[in-house]
This record gives sequence, structure tokens and C-alpha cells, in this order.
Amino acid sequence: MKHRRNNYTGWKVDLGMCRIIIFSMVLFNSCKKKENTFNLNKENDIIYTDSIYHCNVDSLTMKILKQLPYPKAIKTCRTTIINREFILNEVYLGGTSSGLRRIFSEEQQKLPIPIKFVSWEGKDGDYIDVWYQEIENVWKPIHALKFSKSTIYN
Repeated sequence: MKHRRNNYTGWKVDLGMCRIIIFSMVLFNSCKKKENTFNLNKENDIIYTDSIYHCNVDSLTMKILKQLPYPKAIKTCRTTIINREFILNEVYLGGTSSGLRRIFSEEQQKLPIPIKFVSWEGKDGDYIDVWYQEIENVWKPIHALKFSKSTIYN
């Protein structure tokens, strides 16, 4: 090992180790800079590239999230505020979930329908809540809501 004496502190510095540390830092930072890219074409198909290291805040819009099935939405940004599953007939549909009353009839609300609920912080700082129902083995969005952080539900 080659050591150089640092004239300022008197500490010995291993140049090989410094190079490894700097290389690792550059490599790690380049991974963080990967971004998801979204393009909406005329048929409203969404083309995306996934990166598990980065949450592209520009992709967190109501327009995009209300179209994406659950797995693709989670790939868009794994950083969620809430991500849970519940049975429709076991919860009170109040607050932000009160919109589900317009989607499901009173008879359906009494059935044990599994629902996924995910909440993200959108690119403008507001919250975006999306509810998913499993339809033909795919968790599809059935209701989405965007609201301000300062909203109070009674």
C-alpha cells in the first residue's frame, strides 16, 4: 500500500482506497439520477421506463395515476404515504373514501370486495388518493381524488 503523508493534518492517506470511495460515490449518485419517463400518445397508452432508485415527481399527476393499474403505479413511485388493502364491507366510507359510495351500490357495499388504497404526494404538493379493484386479475383504478394538504374532513 502506498501512503502519502498529508502535510496539513499529519494523517496517512491510502490513495487506492480514496479512488475506490470516490468511484463508489459517483456510481451511487448516477443510479439516483435515473428517471421514469412518461409519454401519453393519442390512444392514452402510457409508455414508461422503471427505476427503483428514483421517484419521478413529475410523473405523480392525477392524469397519469388514475390510468395506471396498481403494479405500474407502484413502479412509478414506491414512495407512498399510505398503501393498504381492505374489504369494502368492513370499513366506514367516510373522508376521502366517501367517493366509493357513488361507485358501489348499497348492495355491493355489503359484499366482501377487496380494495387497494394508495396515497401519494403529487408534484404540486397536494395529495392524490387512488382506489383499485381487482378486475380480471388486474388491480385497476376505480376512483381517484386530489386534494390539498390543508383539507379537513369531518
